[in-house]
Amino acid sequence: MRAKLRNLLGAVPLLAWYGWGLSQEAPTFLDRYVLLSTSARVDALLALQIIAQGAVIAFTFFLVVLLLVRDVPRARARGAAAYAATMVGSFAIASFLFLPAATASVPLFAIAALCITLGSALSLYTLIYLGRSFALLPSARRLVTDGPYRFVRHPLYLFEEIAVLGVMIQFAQPWSLIVMLVHAVAQFARMHYEERALTEAFPEYAAYAARTARLIPGLY
Repeated sequence: MRAKLRNLLGAVPLLAWYGWGLSQEAPTFLDRYVLLSTSARVDALLALQIIAQGAVIAFTFFLVVLLLVRDVPRARARGAAAYAATMVGSFAIASFLFLPAATASVPLFAIAALCITLGSALSLYTLIYLGRSFALLPSARRLVTDGPYRFVRHPLYLFEEIAVLGVMIQFAQPWSLIVMLVHAVAQFARMHYEERALTEAFPEYAAYAARTARLIPGLY
């Protein structure tokens, strides 16, 4: 019971962060929806943006649910480096908010919306399989090898990066690209620490890792 209580208390800052994010996204989503529904013609780009934002909201809401019900970890990464990688990997993308918007073409903004939609939807799909094993700090709660985990060891990181690519396109270069690269480096570090924790907790993880690609089947 004490471990579960500590687990829940540790999620409070994250719950506050994601709750704040939802409070910012929801009004914009509703404004866009009202604008599209009252428009005399169908704006394809606006419709894509609404779908993309809806996928982000659904993904974030599911994260909140999982933080409330997640299991107590069997093992977790230790040390300042693992913690720093987690913080940068989780929150570096908030830096996009401080950058000016890009002046990209409509097709490029459409590509951005598609990337956000695809990345968020696939991330949500992955979370369904990850379930109560979800965590930000690299840790081991349960060994998941089904669903997208049959093909790669870190599908959630892969799909999140697709969504981040879409966000990056919408902001001024080269600064948004730098933010994305910093985020990607931190994510690679998180994969390393997560694999260490899983190896410590589950002896069968080594065999799973040997037969399953890290991110891209047949390549890496």
